[in-house]
Amino acid sequence: MADAPNPVDEQIARTAERYDSLPYDSAPIQRTHPGEIGAVAHLCGLEFAPVATARVLELGCAEGGNIIPLAMFYPDARFVGIDLGGRQIAYGKQRAAAAGLDNIELIHGSITDLGPEIGQFDYIICHGVYSWVPDAVRDRIMQICGNHLSPRGVAYISYNVLPGWRLYQTLRDALRVLVPQEMNEVDRAKMAREAIAMMAEVTGEPGAYGQILRATPDRLAPHGDQYLFHEYLEELNEPCTFTDFMASAASHGLSYLNESEIFSVIPQNYSDEFAERMKAMRFRDQVAFGQMMDILTGRTFRMTLLVSSDRARGIDRKLIPERLLPLHLLGSNHIKFEKVEEGIRLIAPNGDANLYRHPTDVRVLEMLFPGRPTSVPMARCLEGASDAEAERIGDLAVNLLVGGMISASCEPLETGDVSEYPVANRMARIDASANCTKTASRPHLGVDMDQMAIFLIRLLDGSRRQADIEDELVRAAEAGLLSFEAGDGGMPSPEQLREGVRAIVSESLESIAAFGVLEP
Repeated sequence: MADAPNPVDEQIARTAERYDSLPYDSAPIQRTHPGEIGAVAHLCGLEFAPVATARVLELGCAEGGNIIPLAMFYPDARFVGIDLGGRQIAYGKQRAAAAGLDNIELIHGSITDLGPEIGQFDYIICHGVYSWVPDAVRDRIMQICGNHLSPRGVAYISYNVLPGWRLYQTLRDALRVLVPQEMNEVDRAKMAREAIAMMAEVTGEPGAYGQILRATPDRLAPHGDQYLFHEYLEELNEPCTFTDFMASAASHGLSYLNESEIFSVIPQNYSDEFAERMKAMRFRDQVAFGQMMDILTGRTFRMTLLVSSDRARGIDRKLIPERLLPLHLLGSNHIKFEKVEEGIRLIAPNGDANLYRHPTDVRVLEMLFPGRPTSVPMARCLEGASDAEAERIGDLAVNLLVGGMISASCEPLETGDVSEYPVANRMARIDASANCTKTASRPHLGVDMDQMAIFLIRLLDGSRRQADIEDELVRAAEAGLLSFEAGDGGMPSPEQLREGVRAIVSESLESIAAFGVLEP
């Protein structure tokens, strides 16, 4: 008599089918860069493994869009990724082969299939998986982290958290009622977006429920249909409390290190009064503190770093300026940098602004922000500084870090400016040659490429001056490979074509440099 089907295996199989039908967007995730993870470990008083020779495992790697660029930029490191999606793994293998990478292995299979033979890893990454898989798989994720972290290892796991995500559960419930499950995944995602627009427009509910519905179209506008489907229509999406997450981690010999975004758990970033009230509560441990933060702030998503419990005693989360010395600082792309008469103004996405007048502050900020996304060694910020200036710079850097205006890396993340012979990084050139619409920068930022960017990046191998690149584009336009229009919408004259190409090349190179695609 045949064995009865295993419900978990059946659920995993259904998930695999859906991810092959509508693959999840696979791109670099900046906070999973081992350099950033290692920097957080160092800032918390722990040793970290050098990225250049690290072993990195990604659980749920999709097409490998997060680790393939890392394998390119760190050829002496070793990367392993596993994913249920056979279509995605096949594409990832093709991309890795085109790049000539021999330091990465992409495995088609379930996380539950991994055995002890995989060995130990310095960094384990699990992004966008934990909340979307059955309990048995969640437990296996923790088990792998507990059993396969190296002595200096750090695990990164992201997940939806309660009670904050419960506000979005109403939308998920509504969409799973309104969108028929018999439709294919692509059509279901399209119908869900139409339903979201309808609910926002039609609802007359004046309270919190109506406010959530009316805010949803703008909130989800930046996200593709893949995100919409797998977040709101997928069979499984099980948020958990931070307390329950850490209880599971502890049962597998893991302890809390910090969040990958340190600033997200700093009470002062909400208000001084909130920070004082949190301080007065005297929590028994970091987990109780974090749980109360989630309750009071409505947090919906965490990116938590874990280490083996035998390292817990060495953790010191007090940010000390001296620990920044060996690190590299990177100004956030989300912060607007303005030079004003009084000094430097930094403006957050929500409009909050900070004005820096002191000459030492101004000098350091002018190093960190205009050159984004290139990192700056903390040691360079301190060059030539007196003891008093060095103390001020250390305090400034800590304040910028806890305020989310900069991040830190244990590895230099260097990019280039537009030069006479511009060179795009090799990953970008390979992706452009394959007509990919996405690529990666060395600072681990995802970069979208349109037709013009693809054509241009193919040429950026360091053998051509800007004038040569312009000539190539003119010839391509004359051959009908690229289209240009005159100001009146008609065909441009040769002079108009040349002038338009020159402007486009100049503008495109600056944009490519701003995304960190050019080499130093």
